[in-house]
Formats: sequence, C-alpha cells, structure tokens
Amino acid sequence: MTRLVVKKHFLHWHEKKTFKKKEIESYYFEKAQSISSILPDGEVLYLERPDIVIKTSQGSIGIELTELSVEEPRALAGKLTGAVDDAKASYNKIFPSKPLDVVVTFSLEVDIFKRKSLSKDLLEFVTKNDISNMGMLPKPYTHIGVYPAEERIEPEGRWQCIRAFSTIVASEKMIRETISKKNNHIREYQKKSDRVWLLIINDQFMGPGEVNVRPEDLLNWKFSFDFEKVLLFSHQAGGGGEVFELQRM
Repeated sequence: MTRLVVKKHFLHWHEKKTFKKKEIESYYFEKAQSISSILPDGEVLYLERPDIVIKTSQGSIGIELTELSVEEPRALAGKLTGAVDDAKASYNKIFPSKPLDVVVTFSLEVDIFKRKSLSKDLLEFVTKNDISNMGMLPKPYTHIGVYPAEERIEPEGRWQCIRAFSTIVASEKMIRETISKKNNHIREYQKKSDRVWLLIINDQFMGPGEVNVRPEDLLNWKFSFDFEKVLLFSHQAGGGGEVFELQRM
C-alpha cells in the first residue's frame, strides 16, 4: 500500500537551489562517494551522457545520474519559488535601499494560477501595504508576512514560500521505470567509457516531489538492466545517507 506522509516545507528547501546542473551532480556524487566504498576513487570528469566519467587504473567508469522523484509536485514547487523570486527581484529594483524579508503560504488552489500572476500580485501587495497594517490577501495566498530584513543573513532580503506536500513510499514500479528510461540510452553512454553504471538519487530532504525508499524493500526487489551496476543513493537530512547496489533480475 502506498503511504502518504504530509509535511510542511519551505519551498526554498535546500542550499542546492542556487546550484547549476553540474554543481548538483557533483554535490550528490561527492556525497555518495564519501560514504560508500562502492564508488571508486580516480580522476573525475563531469560530462554529458554519461554525466560523470571516473578514470581508474582498471579503466574508465561512466556514471549516469538520475533523480527518483514525483514530477508534478517538483514542477509546482519550481513555479511557486520562481514566482516569489520574480517578485523579490522586481521589488529590489524598485526599492534597492529598503530590503525586506517575506514569507508566504499558498492555498491548495494555487495549482491553477500562473507564475506571472502570482508574482505580480505578491509584488503589488508588498509594495502597497505597510508592514504594520496589512490589507486583504490576494488569492491564492493564505499568508504574507513582511518584515524588516535581517541583512546579516541576506543583505537583499529573504523571500520564502511554504506549502504542504505529501511524501510517498517508493514502489518497485517507480524504480523500475526510472532505470528503464536511462537503460534506453546505454549505447550512447558506452561510447565514452569502458563500463557504465547508473546512480539513482533518492533525496529524502528534497521537499515537494520527494519519495521515501525503504532499505527492506530494496533487499527483496530485482530489476532488469544493461548497466554494469545500478546504485541508489538515499540522501538524508544533514548530508548523511546510504548507497545501495540494486539486484539484477
């Protein structure tokens, strides 16, 4: 049975928010390598298809990274954080010497609103309302808190948004489909390395879209793939975690 765990989370959920794609990949790879002897040492090259090539004394190992997550909540979180970031950028252009800290929450109906309208309404509310005397909230906002900026933390102000989301327990089908999507491209990966591995990132501190993989399930499941190895990195809050080698069918 699928289990839902309802959480509330700042959608500016992690330091990785500001990372570029390759920085995200290096962040996860280095974390996984630091806690597991499965991933070998060697010269690391960050490429494309596969994302990483490790040059070792026994030859090169290509490692393709992929994320285990639920796409819809991830996309919605991106829209909401983007709307808040847009409003902040516009506000700071208008009032560069008056930074603010802003915290907002959304109602469930936020799904139907466009990023542009969310940003426009938030900017208008913040610029037209005095901190001590807030007016009526625009839809779909359920709270907009505006405070003098703690400039020692973020000189330009810190704008954040919060929304409830659900975490599901990963199913065998979800992992199988994740592997299959990458397995379709294995011949392309093999052009750049002697051997090819797949590293699945299961970030359990992701925020919206995160899934929970249970180690006891991985012990009982087997998968079909053409990679030499398929690994799953269960990344925990605080930077810890565990790397599992998935069983071949």
